Amino acid sequence: NFVELERPIPFSLSMKIVDLHSNNIQGEVPSLKTASLMILDCSSNNFTSINPAIGNNISDIFIFLSLARNNIYGRIPASLCNATQLEVLNLEAIISRDRSEE
Repeated sequence: NFVELERPIPFSLSMKIVDLHSNNIQGEVPSLKTASLMILDCSSNNFTSINPAIGNNISDIFIFLSLARNNIYGRIPASLCNATQLEVLNLEAIISRDRSEE
């Protein structure tokens, strides 16, 4: 299992699915720029933040994003609200709070 993403995830421009679930990854949910990405599963990790640009980098064919079961501090980026092509946005059992609430 990974502990933290120390550098950007290498990706192919033709990659359609990125499955990072259940790896105990900490840090920021990655924002991947690829025109062909359809599915990103970041569920069941220990992500603590979401890249604010994640919604801006979502392609026109991106249909599934799961952030379920993570420990997110702060707000869910408003840019996700503009991702109208998303068919599934799974935020199940996500803990989202400001650090000042600790």
